[in-house]
Amino acid sequence: MRSKRIAFGTYFVAISLASGLLLDLPPHGFMSIARAIDDIEAPVDDSPSDDEWIEVDLAEKIRILETLVSQMSANYDKIETWSGSYLQHFETGYGPEMRGKPGVPSSTNVHATFDSICRFAVDVKSNRCYLSVEEGKQSYENLNTHQPIKDHPSRILSERCILTPEHFVEFRPDQTLSNLINLREHKLPPKRVAFVRPPEESQLSLSGDFVDPRLLFHLATNRKAWQEYDSFLAAFRGKHGDAVRDRLDKKLAVSTATKNGEDWYRARWQDPNVGRFKERIHRSSVGFNMVKQVSGPEKSPSHILQWQYKLIDDIYVPSQVIVQHDNLQALRTLELRECELNQPIPASQFSYSALGLGEDDLIMNNIEKIAYLFKSGEPVKLSAYGEPPAADKPASLQPAP
Repeated sequence: MRSKRIAFGTYFVAISLASGLLLDLPPHGFMSIARAIDDIEAPVDDSPSDDEWIEVDLAEKIRILETLVSQMSANYDKIETWSGSYLQHFETGYGPEMRGKPGVPSSTNVHATFDSICRFAVDVKSNRCYLSVEEGKQSYENLNTHQPIKDHPSRILSERCILTPEHFVEFRPDQTLSNLINLREHKLPPKRVAFVRPPEESQLSLSGDFVDPRLLFHLATNRKAWQEYDSFLAAFRGKHGDAVRDRLDKKLAVSTATKNGEDWYRARWQDPNVGRFKERIHRSSVGFNMVKQVSGPEKSPSHILQWQYKLIDDIYVPSQVIVQHDNLQALRTLELRECELNQPIPASQFSYSALGLGEDDLIMNNIEKIAYLFKSGEPVKLSAYGEPPAADKPASLQPAP
């Protein structure tokens, strides 16, 4: 399959939505904030209005769900390798690390914003992912006074990760650790540390669910949207009995609409017993991929997702993803900057060297319970956890004079 590298825009200017401050500059110099904001495309919700949707019967539900499963999975399955970068903008309305700090009243409402660049590489066949999050700007604003908070405690945002079926490796290049409990007897100087953990612990990283960028296609950690639709199809076809089919038919409403010559589908799951719902909207112009998902309590949705796509080498790729958690007062935006599809990715992309480990950096393997030192591009065993140091400990482990 052909491949090409796509860069969206010749420059990007980051704006703090809290303070209006210019956080990053184009390479050719300053520009006005108003002009910079105009250059950032805001998402447009042009989905049909409520009165344009027509609910369909069971037979049409099955046909629509079959279309969604076929189209979405076929698009996703075209990806063999994927690499590129996203610009990430994150806002939160509570900033708990600020409360109780000197000069900041505990009752202060804080609006924090963080910007970073996420570079990634995915090899689908080997199921390996690489992610590098490079720290950008941080800003904090007092929501009571709308004034920036100075001398705030900064958060470490930069990290590099590798996720494979065997392990998850996390490395924070700007952070050094000392007096590690499992190596306390070794009396090591402060060191940069890469941690090796079971793959399921990747959700605990700074990047959370974005360690594997393929999640942007569906944003569900357990299964993809089309896999869920496939399970609905099995029930509608009677696999689990008439009673299950009838209950699902009442809870899952599927509607269709036509707007500007384009087909739209909506799947709405509603459970009246708990008063919660989930609604997904798909459109034909982007291969029937999801463009919006809303969920939460019926009267006050708490989780909103929006997608935009770019067609690159016959594959619809998320070009913008917006995640809003009202209950956490959090807003996260990811905008695609570069994209390369189905080109070979060297195995070295998923190695310790790709993480940026330097000579004598530490590797704490929590799976093996063994600590290693990174020497000449390879991990060299230091000791098992809790093991006392050998009498002939190399001099390189001593602090530099």
